[in-house]
Amino acid sequence: MKKILNFAVMATLAIWGCSKSNEQIAGEIEFSPNANEKILLSTFVEDVEYVNLEFTNESMIANIDCVYSIDNKYIIADKRGGIIFIFDNKGKFISKINRKGRAQNEYLSLDEVRFDEKSGQIIIYDAKLEKILYYNLDGNCTKICEIADKNDRFFTDIINLSNGNFLCYSYIHGNSPKEPQFDGVCEMTPEGDIIKWHWTSELIHPTQMPNYTLSYNPQGEISIMCLELDADMIFDGKELKTVADYKPNGSVAADYSGTNNASYAGWINGEYFNSRHYGCNMGRYILSRWWGEKRGGDYYTLLDTHNAAIRVGSEIDYQTASRKRALPTHIFPSNGKEQILPAMSNMRDAVVVPVLHSTLLSEKFAPQAKEILGNIEPENSNPVLQIWKLKR
Repeated sequence: MKKILNFAVMATLAIWGCSKSNEQIAGEIEFSPNANEKILLSTFVEDVEYVNLEFTNESMIANIDCVYSIDNKYIIADKRGGIIFIFDNKGKFISKINRKGRAQNEYLSLDEVRFDEKSGQIIIYDAKLEKILYYNLDGNCTKICEIADKNDRFFTDIINLSNGNFLCYSYIHGNSPKEPQFDGVCEMTPEGDIIKWHWTSELIHPTQMPNYTLSYNPQGEISIMCLELDADMIFDGKELKTVADYKPNGSVAADYSGTNNASYAGWINGEYFNSRHYGCNMGRYILSRWWGEKRGGDYYTLLDTHNAAIRVGSEIDYQTASRKRALPTHIFPSNGKEQILPAMSNMRDAVVVPVLHSTLLSEKFAPQAKEILGNIEPENSNPVLQIWKLKR
């Protein structure tokens, strides 16, 4: 694992894939955050589809965090509301799961919601009660795993694997008070037993809220967007592989500690950025959003993993290759800055980017939203399901 741990000096290339067209290049990616190109959605998005979700007293959604497609149904998790909704593929409401509570078959929080396609069950990770619950689509709890009984550690992210196990990220800031303890990525059985650590880190984190984004990528592997190290990895079911190790201004995040590092960050419009806000695997491309102390300093990068080319921009052109228009997730009212925040999804060759009410109401995108979606009243409607169909 030394090659993965030594991010500062890694320069080797790792190539994988079943065919020449699927080969990806791994290595250090240097770029200047002062570049100001426009990111073109048409580079990686072929078409876009919209699904208006039925709005009733039983189906009011605050936010869309996860969207799973199975048997012509959409399973949608609203972590903020603590509810899981089920719609048909036309957006008609079918049912919901709302089992908040402290009983054994209930949850206090939807920290992570995953879906097991083999069993057709919804998997909930409740970090407050430190347990994993399995629900069928009828809303009945079929299995419970009490993680706290097996492990003296806290998982900040968890995702199910095809072999029935879970890939987990355990985060401990600074030095561990107990030994042995690790900060990193491990594999855990459904019974809560850790069987292998795939990656560990002793880094004193350079970000205020170190976070991993574990997600399914369009090829069916697990993407690991390592925000604390500004690195991208994938898990192919057996091992972790590094896709990219970002070096903004020629430095990697592992070289620094603390929360605001002027020497590492570099200045953008009079303010310095501090690591990534999110990363999303778009097939051949990886779209990332980087953030500054003030939201006006945010910008995007688009990495082409086939040739390690990177494009940096402070705005996005939302026209797809089919010349249809897409919409961002929402708008910051203070400065009109748009944000893209994809939802977790199991869809192949597609990424779900929900359209929230703030986008529909924004001065910048309101005309586009009306043209694309019609006369939707944001106060009396659900977020719109927007599906970006990726180029193959």
